[in-house]
Amino acid sequence: MIGSGGSKLRELESKHGVNIATPPRGSDSDRVELEGPACGLEPLRQEIEEIVGERVEVLEALLPGQSSGGTDGADHSLPVSKHAPINLDQADGEIAEAIFFSPGSDMLEFLRFLDYLTAATASLDIAVFTLTHDVIADAVLKVHRRGVTVRIITDDDKSVDEGSDIGRLREAGIAVRMDDSPAHMHHKFAVLDGKVLITGSFNWTVGAQKANDENVLITNQGKLVKQYADHFEVIWERYKR
Repeated sequence: MIGSGGSKLRELESKHGVNIATPPRGSDSDRVELEGPACGLEPLRQEIEEIVGERVEVLEALLPGQSSGGTDGADHSLPVSKHAPINLDQADGEIAEAIFFSPGSDMLEFLRFLDYLTAATASLDIAVFTLTHDVIADAVLKVHRRGVTVRIITDDDKSVDEGSDIGRLREAGIAVRMDDSPAHMHHKFAVLDGKVLITGSFNWTVGAQKANDENVLITNQGKLVKQYADHFEVIWERYKR
């Protein structure tokens, strides 16, 4: 299933937003290590099962900072987040964080973005030009399935692009509204629980994550959050149809 020159593995990495490490050629080991967010790893495991036609057994699952306890002396720990898990209800003080993506950047930036996105416990309002990153879509679905009220505003033209996840999010019961004009709904922001804002240049695509110079700003500065939350309501009503 590796494909010529590892092409199939690279395709799976891009689709699910994970890193795949296979044993070196000639190695006696058959251990394959996957690194990434849980919302991407489980769909990847299922797809690998379909490809190989056999059940894929997870021998060990590590949390950030845990060691695999291997006997070869190598460091098998996953990247460690610089911050504790995010709990918006217990967030004390100021949230003011910037995340930068650049060509070839590692998974830590993306994991941090997902940490925030999935921290919503009451509401998640998303206004995003295009959403084709399956891992981000899976994260949004995870939030929705926890009972969080999720609303999405997106561009009508981009919603029918090849690879768009908007259709399956809507089919899952998430409320979606779109513009209906030659102009574009070009926003890229999300408001979590009415108290935290995620915004920036970052479109929710694999290309933006892996190949572009992009920025994401996260803040709980009250006046800013309220302005974005209020504007979301304005365009939500504008695109009511």
